[in-house]
Amino acid sequence: MAKRGRPQFKHQDFLKRIEFLYPDIKTRRGMQNKVYGIMAVGALKEPTEVEQIFTPDETFRSSVMIELGRLEDPETIRTVARHINQRMKDERLSVKQASNIARLIRLTGELI
Repeated sequence: MAKRGRPQFKHQDFLKRIEFLYPDIKTRRGMQNKVYGIMAVGALKEPTEVEQIFTPDETFRSSVMIELGRLEDPETIRTVARHINQRMKDERLSVKQASNIARLIRLTGELI
């Protein structure tokens, strides 16, 4: 009988390489979220196209970046980030709303 448990994290090798950079993150989920955030930041070529996803002190809004990173494909990340950026600007969305939209896009596969 196969042993049931947590599924293996897809980016385990990347996680192992960066864990020492974030000794304050104690949970598995916290480290996975950090990996997804880094993946999203790496995919964004022109941060000026997504200025709404920045905080006033010019860091990324981590909850939005984590959701974007879960998309995994760099081109998809850029497309969704531009879409969310425009909606944040036009509709004055909160960060939580923007994160939820990114999650819905990931789950449905459609820009909403």
